[in-house]
Amino acid sequence: MIKLLTGVATAAVLLFVILSGVARHGPRPGRWPTVMNNSPGGCIKTTEAAPTVMVVDDSEDIRELLRVQLAQLGCRVVEAADGREAVEAVSKERPALILMDLSMPVLDGFEATRLIRLIEGARGVVIVAFSALSSGANRASALDAGCDDYVRKQLGMEELSDLLERHLGDGRARRQS
Repeated sequence: MIKLLTGVATAAVLLFVILSGVARHGPRPGRWPTVMNNSPGGCIKTTEAAPTVMVVDDSEDIRELLRVQLAQLGCRVVEAADGREAVEAVSKERPALILMDLSMPVLDGFEATRLIRLIEGARGVVIVAFSALSSGANRASALDAGCDDYVRKQLGMEELSDLLERHLGDGRARRQS
């Protein structure tokens, strides 16, 4: 499905995507999945399962940007607009990694992380706090809530790729117990 980008906000997201190197870099060699377009009928095959990354943010523009970036890095992307949606979807989607905004309506990222850590089968998921705030206290609160890492928003392709490599290793989705 092709989504038509309209409006000033989505134009800004598109410009950021282009300038951050998504259009230039594409999937990096040696990363997952390895895509081959030379199969009969032009089908796309992957040699490895793409890791699932859940993006949890109340900003549709942020989710759109990360969806594009993560897809370029070979990830399967699922989205949630708030912490409640994330908690409800985590068992079904079984993400390897969650990028969790901390400040959201309905249920914030701190409480959503605490609840996800209680879900059987989701305890091993990597949760990365993803916030515009850079205070040490905010970082400490995120880690206390159960986040594995804390990063600032507006990651470029290299930073996002490094984050995935750091937490997922070779990129294969972790098996949840």
